[in-house]
Amino acid sequence: MTGMTPVQTTRDKWRTDPVYYVEKIFRAKLDPFQKEGLISVRDNPRTDLKCANSVGKTYFDAVCSLWFLFAFGPHCSVIATSSTDRQLQNQYWSEVGNLYNISGGDSFWGSRIITKNLMPSEKFPKWFLLAFSTQYEENFEGYHNLNQLIVFDEAKGIKDSIWRGAERCLRGEGGIKRWVATGTPPLAPIGEFCQISLDHKKAAQWNHIHLSAWDSPRLSKESNQKALESYGKDSPFYQSMVLGQIPTSSIETLVRLIDIEAAALRSIKPGLPVQFGIDVSGSGIDETVITKAEGLKITQDVHPGMDECAAIVTRYKGIVKDYPNPKTIPVKIEDIGEGAAACSILRAEGYNVIPINVVEAAKDGEHYYDIMTETFSDLGKIFRDNEIDIPDDPVLKAQLYQRTKTEPKRKGSQMVLKIKSKDEYKRQTKASSPQPSPDRADSIGICFAEPTKTTNEFWYG
Repeated sequence: MTGMTPVQTTRDKWRTDPVYYVEKIFRAKLDPFQKEGLISVRDNPRTDLKCANSVGKTYFDAVCSLWFLFAFGPHCSVIATSSTDRQLQNQYWSEVGNLYNISGGDSFWGSRIITKNLMPSEKFPKWFLLAFSTQYEENFEGYHNLNQLIVFDEAKGIKDSIWRGAERCLRGEGGIKRWVATGTPPLAPIGEFCQISLDHKKAAQWNHIHLSAWDSPRLSKESNQKALESYGKDSPFYQSMVLGQIPTSSIETLVRLIDIEAAALRSIKPGLPVQFGIDVSGSGIDETVITKAEGLKITQDVHPGMDECAAIVTRYKGIVKDYPNPKTIPVKIEDIGEGAAACSILRAEGYNVIPINVVEAAKDGEHYYDIMTETFSDLGKIFRDNEIDIPDDPVLKAQLYQRTKTEPKRKGSQMVLKIKSKDEYKRQTKASSPQPSPDRADSIGICFAEPTKTTNEFWYG
């Protein structure tokens, strides 16, 4: 090391032994897969980490970012992105900030500021960490440096065009160029995060690391077993969220798995018409779910546990109050129990209430057993043919998948399609691990249901 400054010597050690120096400077307690990931980023141009949910992926991304920034500075930049700015701010940047403070902050790093980026003094303008979310390829271009790391956090939700932009960022001669993509696989084999594993030519460019929840010290065997019993070993939800694998099989359902995942990764602006659907809880582990559809932009208000009529009415009024003419907006409510009582109160107060009887006969009785089977069939067409946007909620996605499986059922002299009733759905798992009612999925179904006996005008603003 003759002729090298102490800082250069330290950085050289960081480059060769990232695990030791990360654990020393940040007092980090790294899991085995996080250590493996750091070594992979040190040795490979591209690292792909497909893992179960809640195993410490984002913490790894933050540790890796700060390690690379210090080890390869001052001509070094780290560009981090995710599918949403909320993920970056609340998860990734929170971890970066904590690690920054643990390391000693400004006294360790030098004159740096940490807001939405981490930068040294003006003396080193090419030494920085920047985190931002974008939907536009051109916004991800123009970041070039001698040494550069691209971090894709929750990579399944990042648009294919942003992957192309990252490719261009890493072009250039000399220096160290690295790319790390981490996340839980989507429920269907769609998007570039899947293709870097499934496409042989692309897969050859990446070093692949995998972690199942069963192998993570952060998750209990009891929670993994409960997920297995609830969803089954062949369920895409279990394969993705617990095993950390790209699902390989898909049972045919009225709402296709590939469309559910695409809708969860999509982001569109609210539109018209506006309508609501309310599914009311029936027991302690069930939920009351108020679904709002602004055009095909879907959001949900979820209230756990048994619910009373007055509380349901109050919550709905609070959600709808800021719309002009809120009483004209159609609200469809499951017309049983507390739901029937809520229908009566809201209707008496002049709200545009449409009761939905979920066991009512289907309009197309030649093909469907009841209105909910027909409704989910129609919903499947909406998912397949339109750019619908639903919350990226694993529970909702699993319910839509599980709920819309069909079986042939005799009705009179003919065989028709029928989805399981709520009671049948809840009994499909072991008694020791009862399945909650599919209230989140049913609330969307109710929102888009077309009743056979009641007609009301939709609200168009």
